[in-house]
Order: sequence, then structure tokens, then C-alpha cells
Amino acid sequence: MLSGTIPYEIYNISTLTHLFHFLAIVCRALPTNLCSGIPFLNLFYVGAITNLPTLYLTLLEFIERINLIDNNLITGSSSSELSFITALTNCRFLTCLLISGNPFVGTLPSSIGNLSSQLERFAAAYCGLMGRFPAEIGSLTNLIRIPLGSNYLSGNIPLTVKHLLNLQALFLDDNSLSGSISDDLCGLHSLSELDLSTNKLSGSIPQCLGNVTSLRRLSLNSNMFTSTIPIGIWRLKDLLTLDLSANSLIGFLPPEVDNLAAAIYINLSINQLAKSIPSTIGSLRNLVVLSLAHNRLEGSIPVSIGSMLGLENLDVSYNNLSGSLPNSLEALQYLNSFDVSFNDLSGEIPTGGPLVNFTMESFKGNEALCGIPRFHVPPYKVVSSHRSKRKRLERALFILAEYGFGGLVSTRCDVYRYGVMLMETFTRKKPTSILELAFKCSAEIPSDRIGMKEALIELEKIKRRFLD
Repeated sequence: MLSGTIPYEIYNISTLTHLFHFLAIVCRALPTNLCSGIPFLNLFYVGAITNLPTLYLTLLEFIERINLIDNNLITGSSSSELSFITALTNCRFLTCLLISGNPFVGTLPSSIGNLSSQLERFAAAYCGLMGRFPAEIGSLTNLIRIPLGSNYLSGNIPLTVKHLLNLQALFLDDNSLSGSISDDLCGLHSLSELDLSTNKLSGSIPQCLGNVTSLRRLSLNSNMFTSTIPIGIWRLKDLLTLDLSANSLIGFLPPEVDNLAAAIYINLSINQLAKSIPSTIGSLRNLVVLSLAHNRLEGSIPVSIGSMLGLENLDVSYNNLSGSLPNSLEALQYLNSFDVSFNDLSGEIPTGGPLVNFTMESFKGNEALCGIPRFHVPPYKVVSSHRSKRKRLERALFILAEYGFGGLVSTRCDVYRYGVMLMETFTRKKPTSILELAFKCSAEIPSDRIGMKEALIELEKIKRRFLD
């Protein structure tokens, strides 16, 4: 195991092009003469350092990449700027600057806009950054990725972001940004990942986001949006993940949801979406996670969901869904998380496929559900087909006795009423012979109706056929 310090002589190797420092046991601080001896350093990766000699960073004129991720670098008080960024403005070949995971607790200086025009990646997530997101960053037109998540940035997203036409990923999640999303973001036609989640953004989700066909990941969850979901979003056929949860979105899910054919993750929970779940949602065969929980959805659970064979997580809890659970759910063999609790569902809980593995927690809050004891719902009753037929026949004979021998004046009137009753009794199963007899008894013209005696004979024949 290495221990001690690295000899200073190593920093005087003028031909050195790559320098790596790893682990606290090897290096605690960088020497102040670091840069003067390595003029052509093109990769600078340090680990577990606590100081950064700002003065000598200005001498790294030819450096191309700097990785300072996960060190213990600090700037001092919360009002301090990250001054070393200003020192790096002399590095005209810099393409990558990674400073994430350091407890800077400071602000990004406006001089960030003076960094190398060749800069493609600037990462400063988990840095305790405060203050505004500097508008000057719009000058770095070659930027491809900007991860600035999990900081304390506030204010609006600067309009100058629209100049970053090469931008592929913008991560501003878990900050304190406010205001609305400008339509100018829709002009970033190379953007594939946009994460603005867990901020204080409000207003409407721009309709034009549907024009950014390069999007693969869109996360706007945990904000204060109050609009409908732009119809254009359902046209993003290459979108892989969509998270709009924990807002106050209104409206409904349109049939066009089936256009998200590539999607593997959709989370629209904790909103105010209403109406029914469109049956076209079953076309999303690649979907792994679907969460529509905590909305105002009505109607039944579409049978077509059983076609989403890759589904592992389905959550439609806390809605106003009704009807029965479709048996097609039994086909979801990879389903390992399932929640339909607190709806108005009824009928028997299917026990085939993965559903048998779930507990009462998945079904609670639906008073009309029934099923096996382990679900803690009322048991369902099994009535045999033969017994059901006998009960219907017994009821018919009782009606016949009541109407045929009740002492009423008109036998033709009696048989008419009897025919109507027969149709009411047997409509559910609609056996042809029973209906034929019923129609004979309930003919519109009394003279066309058969008599009670003939009706009794026909009924006895039907009874024998049922019981044989």
C-alpha cells in the first residue's frame, strides 16, 4: 500500500502529459509550483485534495481536461465566488471541467462565460452552489453537457441558454429555480436529456417541447406546473423516460399516448388528471414502469394493459377507478410491484400469474373486491351451472302455478303476463327454447297466444332437456 507524499520532483517533468492523484493516503495538498513544470498537461485528475493553488492554475495554458470530482475543495464563506474558474480563463484549449462533489458553498462567477470556447463539458453538481445560474454561460456555445443538479441555485433559467445549440444534456434538478420555462428551450434541437425536477418552476409546460424530437429523457417532476400536458409530448416517439409527477397538471390522457412506443418509464402521479385511461396505452410494449397514482382518473382499468408484457411496476392507486380487475393482468409475468388501492373497484381479484404474489396492501380501499383470504377481502361464491339452471326452472314453475291457477278471469291475460315474466327470468342466458315459449305466451294479439295447458307441456319438455 502506498503511503507518504509524492516527491515534488515529479511535477518538474516537462514532458508529462497525464497526471493522476488518487486517494487521501497519497496526497493531501498540491504543491504551489505544480503548474510551472508541466506546461503541456492535458489531463488533470486529483483525488482527496483540500486546496487548489489558484495562482498557478493560470499557468496551465495548454491543459485540455480537468477532473476535480469528489474532493474536499472549499472557497470559504457562502458569499465567495469560485475564483479558480476565473484563473482557468487563460486555458484556451480546455474542453472539460469537472468539479462536482466538492463542498464549495459559493457562487459561479460571471467570468465563467470567458472560459475556453472549446469547452464541451462543465459539471458542478453537489457543490453547494448558491445564487443565480449565470447568464454568461450562454457564451459557451460548444457546451454539450451541463450537470448542475443538487445545488442551491435560484432565480430564473437564463434566456441565454437558447444559444447553446449543441447542448445535449441540461441537468438543473434539485435546486431552487423559479419562474417559468421559456419557449426558447424548444430551439435546442440537439437536446436529449432535460431534467428540471425538484425546483419551484410554475406556469405552463411549453407546448413547443413536442418539437424537440431529439428528447430521450424529460423530467419536470416536483414543481408547480398547472397546465395541461402539451399534446406535442405524446408525439415524441423516441422518448424513453417521462416524469411529470408531483405537479398540479390538469386535463386527461389522450389516445395519442400510444405514440410513446419507445418509452420504458412514465410517471404522471400526484396531479389532477381526470377522465379514463385510454385503451391505446396497451400499445406501450416496452414500458417497465407506469405510475398514474393520486389523480382523478375514472372508468375501468383497460384490458389492453395486459399486453404490456415488459411491465414491472404498475401503480394506479388513489383514483376513482371502477369496474373489475381485468384477467389480462395475469399475463404480466414480470410484474413485481402492483398497487390499485383506494379506488372503487369491484368483483373478484384474479389470482393467476404474478397477482397471486401480492398482498392486501395492493388492493385495500376497494370495498367491493372479493377473492382469496390472503388478500383480506370477502370471499367470492361459486355457483355451479347445473344448480343455477335448476333454480331458474323452479322459479318458472312457481310463476306458472301462480298465474295458471290463481283464479283470474282471463286465461289469455294470464298467459301474456306469464310470457313477459318468462322473458324477464331467462333473458340473462337466453336459451332458445325458453324464449320461443315466452314469445308464444306473450303474442301481441290474445288469440295468437297459446293456452296455459300447452305452455305447461312445453315447459315440462324443456325441464327434462335441462335435467338430462
